[in-house]
Amino acid sequence: MFPVQPLRLAPPSRQALRTRREVAQLLGVSVACLEKWAERGRGPRFYRKGFYKQSQTAYRIEDVEEFLGERWGDDIVATVGK
Repeated sequence: MFPVQPLRLAPPSRQALRTRREVAQLLGVSVACLEKWAERGRGPRFYRKGFYKQSQTAYRIEDVEEFLGERWGDDIVATVGK
């Protein structure tokens, strides 16, 4: 039997959740790249819209900004979504 991972609900956000395709476009990477990052725990924090691994994933823009700030500095965060 597989261990059950805890359900991680997205906290309130100042904007709607973004799809993986939208975040890939914002970051300038492919959707496949984001999927690999998610598998390895390297990309921005994401949330599943269901209980299964195949469930649609979504991202809070705050988490994407935090990821960018940690990787490339706060100057790049100001350009996200503009």
